[in-house]
Amino acid sequence: MIFKYIPVIFMVLPIIHPIDVLAERYYPSRLSSRLLGTSQGRVTDCEAEADVNSIEQAFAIRGFPVRLSLFYRHAFNKRSSYSQISSDSLDLNPEDQRMMDRIGGILPEYMWPEDGRGYPEVTSRRPHPSRSIAFDSEFPNAEQFGFRTEWKTLSSGFLNSIDLGRFKGLISSGAALTLSLHGILFDAKGAEWTLNPLTGLLEGKYSLSSLQTVLGVKSLIDGINHSVQVVGFDDQLYADGTYPTPGAILIRNSWNSDDRNHDILFSNPNFQTTQELRKFRLKLHSTNLPGFYAIPIQYLVDMMSLNISNIKVISIDYYSYTETYLRIKQRYQIIYAPFVCEQKNPFEQDAYIEAPIRRSIANYREWIKTYRDPQSTPAQISNVRRQIRDLAQELAESRYIPWVPKHLNYATLSRNLTSDRVDDFYRGAFNSYYCNGNADSRIWPSLHTSKTSLFQTALKELSLDVGNWHLWNKMLFALEEVGADRSLQ
Repeated sequence: MIFKYIPVIFMVLPIIHPIDVLAERYYPSRLSSRLLGTSQGRVTDCEAEADVNSIEQAFAIRGFPVRLSLFYRHAFNKRSSYSQISSDSLDLNPEDQRMMDRIGGILPEYMWPEDGRGYPEVTSRRPHPSRSIAFDSEFPNAEQFGFRTEWKTLSSGFLNSIDLGRFKGLISSGAALTLSLHGILFDAKGAEWTLNPLTGLLEGKYSLSSLQTVLGVKSLIDGINHSVQVVGFDDQLYADGTYPTPGAILIRNSWNSDDRNHDILFSNPNFQTTQELRKFRLKLHSTNLPGFYAIPIQYLVDMMSLNISNIKVISIDYYSYTETYLRIKQRYQIIYAPFVCEQKNPFEQDAYIEAPIRRSIANYREWIKTYRDPQSTPAQISNVRRQIRDLAQELAESRYIPWVPKHLNYATLSRNLTSDRVDDFYRGAFNSYYCNGNADSRIWPSLHTSKTSLFQTALKELSLDVGNWHLWNKMLFALEEVGADRSLQ
C-alpha cells in the first residue's frame, strides 16, 4: 500500500528544489488539505497553529497526505507550564508531560483529531492528552524522524541570522517556516492601514512610525507577540512606489472565526474586489480562502534594521515520516460521534433538562408512526419525509459532532498510553469540555445506548459520510429504537 506513493515522490521532488533567490515571486504548487483558515480559539497559542500549518504545507507540496493534531501541538507547546495553565486553555498534568516526552513534538491527527466542525472556540479546558489520545506506541518519537525546530533572526552579519535573500530561498525550497510579528498588524485601532480579511491585502499605508504610535507605550520588540505560517512571497505586490522595498511575504493567520470563514467563502465580490483577489488570493487557490494575507516586505526590512524579527525553521524526514504515518493509519478509524448536552435541573434533584435535539427524537417517533400507518395520505407521507429530511439536515450541520479516534485493535496498545475514547466519550468523561465547561451536564446518548448493535452500525456508517442526511435518518431511527434509555431515567 505504501509503495504506490513512490512514483509521486519522484514526480514532485524536482518542483521543490530552491529557485533563484532573485525570483520575483513564489506561490506553493499545492496547499495542504487544511484549506480553511484555522481558528486558535481561546487557547491563545498562535505558535502551535503556525507550526502545524507550516509542517502540513511542507508535506503537501511534496505530495504527502499528512495531517497533524492541532490539539496535540497546543499541548506540547504548553507542556512546560502545565501547572500554570489557565482554566480556558489546556488541562495538563504530569502524566500528560510524560506522554508528550515519549511522543515528541508532533502527532498524527488520527490519534487525536480536531473536534467539532473545523476548529471551534473552546470555553473550557480541553481533555487530558493522556486520556484523549489513542496513541500507538509503535509510532516512533518525532525526533527519530529528524524532527527539529531552529530559530533564526532576520538580519545580516549576526550569528544564527538570515538575510532577506536567504529567507526567500528557504520559502521557495518548500521549507516549513513560521514568522514572528506584531499581532496588531491585523487589528490596529486607529492605524493608517488595514489588512482586509476579504482580500488579504493591505489597505492604506504601513509605516514604522505609525506602528510605533499604534503600539503606544509598548516598545517595538515587546509588541512582537504573534506567530504565523509563511506560505510564499510576491515582489509584484505593493510595488507602486509607496515603499522603498516593494513586495510582500505571504502568510497564513490563525485569527479566523467560523462566521468570518463563512462570510468570506460565500461572499459575492464586486468587480473591484475581484480585481484585488486576482492579485493574490486567487493565485493561491481558485477559491477565495480566508486566513491568507500579504504582509509588506517593507515591514520585514524595518524589523531587520532593529534586529527584532525571527523565523522558525522546522525540518523532518518527510518520506520516512509519511511511510510510517500511512502504515499505522490503517489501524485507526475516526468516529463522528453525534451528541447533545443535557443540563442539570437546578429545581429538581437528580433531574436533567433535555436538550432540544433529544426532544426532536420524540417528534421523529410520531413521524415514523405516521409513515408506517396504512391510513396516512400521500400528503401526510410527503410532509413526514420533509420533516425527517429537515431534522437530519439540521443534525448534519450541527456543531455537536466531535471527531474521536478509535484504534481497531486496542489489545495491541500499551495500557497506560491509550483509552478507548469513543467509549469514554459516551461514558461522559469529557462532559465539561464538550458542554461549554458546565460540570453539571451529561452527554446523550449515553454509553448504554451507544453499545447497542443498531446504534453502533449507524455510528460506523455515519462516520463514513457525516454530511449524508440519509445516514442521519438511519441514526435517528437507531435512537428511536433504543429510545428507552433506562440509564438516563
